Amino acid sequence: INIGTQSGHDVMSTDESIVCDCFSSTTPINNNKIKKDVERLLKNNTAEKKYIFFYTAEVNLTILENIRKKHSDINFIQLDNVEI
Repeated sequence: INIGTQSGHDVMSTDESIVCDCFSSTTPINNNKIKKDVERLLKNNTAEKKYIFFYTAEVNLTILENIRKKHSDINFIQLDNVEI
């Protein structure tokens, strides 16, 4: 787990076959966050499984579905009902 300001993926398996980036925002396209995470994951040529976990208060399902279709090698996991 990579917490804080260190560079790299937020979560990575010890053998680096699984990588994840995680974020929360008002919308997934806010500040191009989802785009930046997709680009970072696409640069990783060694990971077999790639994930983006995110929580957002608002989401345009059409935009999100288009991103999922365009990047089918990345698993997008939207978190719901996160309680603090």
